Amino acid sequence: METPEQAKPETGLQAIKSFLNSEGIQKRFEQMLGSKTPQFITSIMQIISKNKQLQNADIASIYNAAATAAIVDLPLNNNLQFACIVPYFENGVQMAQFQMQYRGYIQLAQRSGKVKTINVTDVRQGELKTIDRKTGICIFEWIDDEEKRLTLPIVGWLSYFNTVNGFEKEVYWPVAKIKAHGLKYSKTFQKGNGRWITDFDAMCAKTVLKENISKYSPLSIETSMAVALQADDGVIKKIDGTEIEVDYVDNPVQYAEELTEEEAAEIERKTREEQAKQGMSNIEQNMFEAAKNAKADKKK
Repeated sequence: METPEQAKPETGLQAIKSFLNSEGIQKRFEQMLGSKTPQFITSIMQIISKNKQLQNADIASIYNAAATAAIVDLPLNNNLQFACIVPYFENGVQMAQFQMQYRGYIQLAQRSGKVKTINVTDVRQGELKTIDRKTGICIFEWIDDEEKRLTLPIVGWLSYFNTVNGFEKEVYWPVAKIKAHGLKYSKTFQKGNGRWITDFDAMCAKTVLKENISKYSPLSIETSMAVALQADDGVIKKIDGTEIEVDYVDNPVQYAEELTEEEAAEIERKTREEQAKQGMSNIEQNMFEAAKNAKADKKK
């Protein structure tokens, strides 16, 4: 059977289409997905056709990212927020990176049969009342009036799960801590690019959910969840069954320790210094453009 390396043609949309439709690659996806293969490959092509950077990406990395999504049986659709393929440019080479999204983690948890409830939500100004430093339990008073609630700023994000055996855990991070975490461990965020800019809220939701699952839940050893946690934010270099080899090009320090207040303050200080040098930073410019485009889309 041909491998991605052996079948690898030149880059470009037509070359990628030919590669994905080759007999050997079709058989590999059929082994993982069965009758869902045609729809899955169509979704890959839809993603790539809308992204010129992915059209020029290393084809083996595109296959490996897509195959990882197939292994954990999650659809590749940016709108569904399960999993996605994103471009990453490193050392003069365009690569395809696999990224989990927050609904993907929820889906895998629900499939396991071990989780009774799992959720992630924003926390609005005034809803967090106190944090018990001894137990780590937060006390919230949720605003019932949804219209009023949506007018208030988001101050943090909360993830929660409880298992069928009765164990429960919540993780709350304020927005400043999540932003500092993203700036410290994502090179694309530092440069003012990527999903931290275009979909900040979804990245916040994913960050606190992944923190909770990877550190506290029994799901982290489940095959699909273990693959998802390992592959997330990485360029997949090799796949052997459910064993994968990952290069964390954007985030070299995987499963990093939580930031201290001093580390977060230092990153914020450096960010502000850089913004002062450049005027409006790339991050602010991209956030402004994303907000402007979102408003324009709503008017259509």
